[in-house]
Amino acid sequence: MSVSVCRRLFAAVLVLANSASFAGPQQTLTESIEVRIANIDVVVRDKAGNPVTGLTKDDFEIFEDGKKQPITNLYEVRRNVDILTAQPTRPDETPSVATPATPVEQRPRKLILFVDSFSLQPSRKAPILAAVEKFIDRQMKPEDQAMLISWRLSVNVITPFTSDKAAVKKGIAALALTPRGPDEVSKLKGDIQELIKIAMSGSPMMTWGEARTKSLQYVDAYAAGLNLREEELLNDLGRMASTLAGVEGKKVLVFAGENLPEHPGAELYRYVETQFAQHLDRNSNPLDLQVLSGVTGNRMQQTITKVANQAGAYGVTIYTIDAADTNSDFSADNVDTPDPSEGFSRYENTAAALQTIASITGGVAIANTTNFDLAFDTIGRDLDSYYSLGYKPRENGRSTRKIVVKTKNRAYKVRTPETFILRSSEDQMKDRTIANLYADVPSAWPVAIRTGLPKKDGRGIYAIPVQVVMASTLTLLPEGKNLVGGFVLYLTVGNVAGGPSEVMRRPETLRIPATAEAAVRAKPMTFTTTIRVKQGESMLSVGVIDQTSTTTGFARSKLVAQ
Repeated sequence: MSVSVCRRLFAAVLVLANSASFAGPQQTLTESIEVRIANIDVVVRDKAGNPVTGLTKDDFEIFEDGKKQPITNLYEVRRNVDILTAQPTRPDETPSVATPATPVEQRPRKLILFVDSFSLQPSRKAPILAAVEKFIDRQMKPEDQAMLISWRLSVNVITPFTSDKAAVKKGIAALALTPRGPDEVSKLKGDIQELIKIAMSGSPMMTWGEARTKSLQYVDAYAAGLNLREEELLNDLGRMASTLAGVEGKKVLVFAGENLPEHPGAELYRYVETQFAQHLDRNSNPLDLQVLSGVTGNRMQQTITKVANQAGAYGVTIYTIDAADTNSDFSADNVDTPDPSEGFSRYENTAAALQTIASITGGVAIANTTNFDLAFDTIGRDLDSYYSLGYKPRENGRSTRKIVVKTKNRAYKVRTPETFILRSSEDQMKDRTIANLYADVPSAWPVAIRTGLPKKDGRGIYAIPVQVVMASTLTLLPEGKNLVGGFVLYLTVGNVAGGPSEVMRRPETLRIPATAEAAVRAKPMTFTTTIRVKQGESMLSVGVIDQTSTTTGFARSKLVAQ
């Protein structure tokens, strides 16, 4: 049987082109009532930072929007057979050590390494990537997959999800070659120093007040650009985290960078105030509030919180590595007199942002260290020992829920995502279709994609014929002398920049005479569409769900337009 439909799809936007003809009117065949269980990953550590194992669901309490919820199930992950079971104790006691723990069933892990190549100095990037390579050698199991991303004003997927360690290491080598962005801060401070020299010379061309005003204008321009750039970085970080929403197993994103300020430009406003303080009357030049808040009108704090909450709600734990070198201003290469307060303020500005992202998602912020091996050891320990708690979310109320998990033994330290999003079945299918762009999503319904030759369809745009082929196992229910069934098709496109298009949803209904079932079952179902993409390589992901049985299938195919 054949369902023929034409669609138009950009690499970033999915657009309907025309309608289709069907065997009967579209309708919802069944109304399913779900009993969903939310699973929340929880890391538990004792006072010394050691993993606490062997706990049961009776040792935990979980609260949704402040209301305690019954725990339906507990799943413990222990990958290291040498970990000893810590027996629960009273709050004023140290956990006692019992017999060696038996290994618990392993969960597959998806790891994204997201490197801010624009800000990261080569001297700091090299040891981080060396630590990543050691981490891959020690931690990566056959069921695990890793993805490498380099950000330099946009997302570049260096290595798509793979379980091939050699491919990951090749990607690490390629990532190391990505150049850093220009050192804007050093140039800006040099320009300010030039203004100070002019004012200091007593030249009538520029007074101290005029030099200060001009310096603040320089900082305004820099900080406004930084704010836009870092908002884009955060949004890209959130988009890549969201691609894991439909993936099963443990989901981790490691972010490494050295300039993601919570208050863009604040330390440079302070630098200007410090440089001019001794030359101007404080009463006529009061302290500018931007030394605390950064560039006027920035919403970085809100963006940071929003992205972190979204990632945590999708079950993605983010670990942040602040690779800033706090001693860089005192290097032999720095010809200007260093301002320790400005350098420390710059460091703290980024450290605060990275701490917020990590804590909201249940991860750890790692800063002020050159021992990046130790940083990845911390991540590895979290991946080797944690709990997954299940509970039934309340059906009423907002979709985003505040989550708090506690242990009855208050001596233990607990880390877990702070939010959870109650996703509908529709949202979950869209999530899984996007996830299928980057990782293998389990498929119970055999689905395949066939593509034709691309044809130029405008400047830099190509039209590619696509046919989705599905096994004829669609559930058909009797309706008089007919059999009726239906499915919903989902399509999205992603490119090397990592950004998926909007997921397009297309419901289809099939009505056939009951006497024709055998003939219909003998052939696969097909869905024909046309995809419009930009020149280059893209990836098409297709998801399909049987509306009656809820059986799902997924497929993806590379699209090459040239």
